[in-house]
Amino acid sequence: ATMENHGQRPELLAAAENRRGVSRRYSPTLEVPMLYFATRADFGEMPVGLVRVATPMQTIQRDIWQVQRLIWAVAGLISLVTVLLTYLIVARILQPIQSLTAAADAIAAGNEPGRLFTTHRDELGTLARAFNQMSSRLSRRLQQLKDSSERLTTVLESMSAGVVAVDPSHRVRFANSAACELPGFDDKDAD
Repeated sequence: ATMENHGQRPELLAAAENRRGVSRRYSPTLEVPMLYFATRADFGEMPVGLVRVATPMQTIQRDIWQVQRLIWAVAGLISLVTVLLTYLIVARILQPIQSLTAAADAIAAGNEPGRLFTTHRDELGTLARAFNQMSSRLSRRLQQLKDSSERLTTVLESMSAGVVAVDPSHRVRFANSAACELPGFDDKDAD
């Protein structure tokens, strides 16, 4: 009885005409900004009344803020998982490359690198298998050269005749024991 007639409020007028109405305005009764929603109640095809609900804008803004916080938290979690997965994938790709690099460095330093083990079935796995074959062949060839060199040194050392090898600059590269006993030959000249 003390309230004014709300029948002319915009949300009720819109609901009477279009079945639904929404309005956002300051409530002089409650003295806060409010959101109003109204809908028309029909019996069959005949309108029988209007239903209106209202909620303070502060409540809606609080709910929106909570949804935004949830969205930011989910986005942060997804970003963290993405970074972690990216790190794991990159590490999985880089590990065989680092192994290949270390093996190539070992060969360049004159050491035997050992076998590379990989479970990859892609190009990296193919490269590792080819590298293992190349390393194995290189090791066999180096061993053959070492064996040949040792045989040659043994033959030359066992000769009673003096043998001296010089390079194009006339520096002594090799001299066997018999050559070192020759008069006037200084074995310090031999490398």
